[in-house]
Amino acid sequence: MKEKFKENVAGELPKTKSHEPKLPWKLTADDFDGIESPEEEYRSVVAGTSPLKARASFLIMLLVTIFLASFYFIVTAARENRNTRLRALSREKEIISLTRNFDRANSESTFLKENYTQLEKKVADLNAQKELFTGVIESLTKKNEEIATE
Repeated sequence: MKEKFKENVAGELPKTKSHEPKLPWKLTADDFDGIESPEEEYRSVVAGTSPLKARASFLIMLLVTIFLASFYFIVTAARENRNTRLRALSREKEIISLTRNFDRANSESTFLKENYTQLEKKVADLNAQKELFTGVIESLTKKNEEIATE
């Protein structure tokens, strides 16, 4: 067992590609020449401009974008705040009108209750008067009949 771990297993791995570089600790100058540098790609993209100008335009665009985004969020928040206040005012107006209507209905109901009790008293009085008048009329008709028969 000890003999197996003494060997370097990574050095004995089979290579599958023909142009694969050797292990990192065994790189040669040819391997470095074959690798493209990202700096060369960047230089070809920015060809005639200096790095400072490219960075300044990026920073300016970044700041403008941040400013516009924050301005948009502030304007949106202000609109929502205004809409919320308008909705709250309209709800307050509705509540005030409903309370007025409720108070008016309460006063009308008390007025109607008073009228109802007064009308009940009048009906009771009229019924009593009706009975009295019917009694008087009956007594008068009986007297007239007695007189007529004599």
